[in-house]
Amino acid sequence: MNRAGGRPSTQTIAVVGAGPVGLAFALAASRQRDVAVTVFERATNETMHAALNMRSEESSFDHRVYALSPKSLSFLAQNGVVAGRSSPIRRMQIVGEPANRVDSALPETTLAHPLPLAHVVEHRELQRALWGAVQTRSSGDGSDIELHFGAEVTGIEAQASGGAVLGLNDQRLAFDLIVGADGRGSKVRSLLGIEAEAHDYRSDALIANFECEYPHAGAAYQWFSGDGVLAYLPLPGNRISIVWSVPHERALALGALSDAGFAAAVAEAGHHVLGALQCISQREAVPLKRVLAASWSRDSAALIGDAAHAVHPLAGQGMNLGFGDAECLAAHLVSRGRLNGVGDVALLARYQRSRIGHALAVSHLTHALSGLYPSSSRLASVVQQHGFAVFDRLGAVKSRMVEYAVQH
Repeated sequence: MNRAGGRPSTQTIAVVGAGPVGLAFALAASRQRDVAVTVFERATNETMHAALNMRSEESSFDHRVYALSPKSLSFLAQNGVVAGRSSPIRRMQIVGEPANRVDSALPETTLAHPLPLAHVVEHRELQRALWGAVQTRSSGDGSDIELHFGAEVTGIEAQASGGAVLGLNDQRLAFDLIVGADGRGSKVRSLLGIEAEAHDYRSDALIANFECEYPHAGAAYQWFSGDGVLAYLPLPGNRISIVWSVPHERALALGALSDAGFAAAVAEAGHHVLGALQCISQREAVPLKRVLAASWSRDSAALIGDAAHAVHPLAGQGMNLGFGDAECLAAHLVSRGRLNGVGDVALLARYQRSRIGHALAVSHLTHALSGLYPSSSRLASVVQQHGFAVFDRLGAVKSRMVEYAVQH
């Protein structure tokens, strides 16, 4: 199967979704000389450009941020992507607030590493860097990437001879491999007939940026309580970005507050660790759902990122999981045999086996933690009261977990 205009020996890949994971995979896959990649994005060209061309003034920070691991940053750099401003997380303090507190001291643990645990990068900065790398790659260095906007996927048909036909608006195009990078509500996953286990947390993640009274010194904070999970992530200067996962009713009440009232609520929930806060961005509430696809591949198609696994944001691993998928799938394409095409079923099965264990581990862990602190069961109360203290004393276990986080 070959895209119109493609070289006869060229393997063709369609990537559906021009978000960070889709573009990162396109860049990694296109490094092969015999591969041509086409990215299809539902949003219009004008919409994408408007979002990317917003000025990155020092006082203007995107409220959507990612905590990217060193491994994710290395993968991006290998493909010519260096995001603009970012802020390192040098240590992370995790605090548990049991429902039935018996003393004034809150159980907590601190994670640290000689290297930054992660770097906090704004969505807009990351997307702009990826966009620039794609444009550079497409300008004649021997690689082949095309982007098409306003592309609505209408169907996918597997071909008996291999490859698949992708229905787009009013046309049908044949590709050797179709990659779904179109998010947790993936149209590609649905059209492939792949079922997905979905869990609605009936909660929202409230996200916004704040100016702080006290410097954060590169520290990230996370509080677990019966009211939800609150995370502070450092931004350049005396600024932070927050993700506050709370039940939907609580999210509505917090959303009705003024900026000053909301800032006061966030500061109180964070025990005023950074002093008074001032809201400096728009506020957004994102519904939380866990999605796990029953399979990550079918025929000559594969799923990456949230299309395969959308996890609770409390561990901040969603984007890192997606970049891990992109890197792994691209690596399998590079290592394929000379007689194997990019849509080879066995190759795609190997990709799934390589990634599914890690993704399931993160998904199950975050799912369990998200339900622990709202629970009033006796077992949950014991874990709430003593779990952090026990973990904090297990130096070897804690060090290994930190190393695992840094490397993934």
